[in-house]
Amino acid sequence: MNLQQQSALKKIMTEFGRNFAESEVMHQRHTEMINAVNLSDVERAMDSLLRCGVRQEVLTAAMESAEFEEVVGAFVSEMTRIVCNWDTADQIWLQRAVA
Repeated sequence: MNLQQQSALKKIMTEFGRNFAESEVMHQRHTEMINAVNLSDVERAMDSLLRCGVRQEVLTAAMESAEFEEVVGAFVSEMTRIVCNWDTADQIWLQRAVA
């Protein structure tokens, strides 16, 4: 993606929230993305901490804590929100380019 397109997408993103119908579509898309993320994949990434010397039992206990689940949920929600914004802006940009 070139800088001009990135700028165009950023400009489109500033317009988000002004249209209820678009906001509803974005909410549905965001929910779809959240559901698409497999939490076991996120948790598997934590296994890299074993290479730092964290014992498996400690890592397992941490990952089973309510705090960990809350943080992973927030991470996935924010990550997919960012991707959803860019994706929605890209879809709008493509529709405008075709028109």
